[in-house]
Amino acid sequence: MMMRHSDADELVTDGLVIPDTTPLPPVSVEVPAEGLSIGEAAAACGLSVDALRYYEREGLTRTPPQRASSGQRRYHARDLEWLSGVIMLRATGMPVRDVREFAELTRRSGTQAQVLAIFEAHRERVIEQLQRTQRHLAAIDQKISFYRSQVGYEDRRGPSRPAHGPTGGGMDTGDVGGDVGGDVGDGGGIDGGTVGRP
Repeated sequence: MMMRHSDADELVTDGLVIPDTTPLPPVSVEVPAEGLSIGEAAAACGLSVDALRYYEREGLTRTPPQRASSGQRRYHARDLEWLSGVIMLRATGMPVRDVREFAELTRRSGTQAQVLAIFEAHRERVIEQLQRTQRHLAAIDQKISFYRSQVGYEDRRGPSRPAHGPTGGGMDTGDVGGDVGGDVGDGGGIDGGTVGRP
């Protein structure tokens, strides 16, 4: 279930409060009429040249870049906007295969239903990851609360034997190991490291 928060510019979805922000970061670079070189385009998007070439090899660009008379790639504002969107999708954990399919579908007509299916499925994965992250954050907060109380106790009584943590308050290692480790390992989780070099 999704609804708009009445008091703030936020979305409330499945019990999670998500800021309602513009999904695509602006490309704040002047693009001359002749376009940018591959190095300039990569720098404008925060990518390495190798990463940009990888995106092209994997079919993640909407259209191939134009070529100058010298044969060099030239990138224009529309190319940078598309790359910005690809970077955002990869940062949210969308697999390369789904980004590739999305790029392929946008080259055709009458494929909106298929594009919608890709994003609805990915949204469910992102919501699941957010819920896992909130559980992990709650466990960390519990540890912080406990050790803050111990630090306050030691300040009053002087150093003592180290505490072992709250009874029954251990981290959910099955959840942490299975959810976070598995998601990051298979490229399905929210992993900012995939932006620079997928």
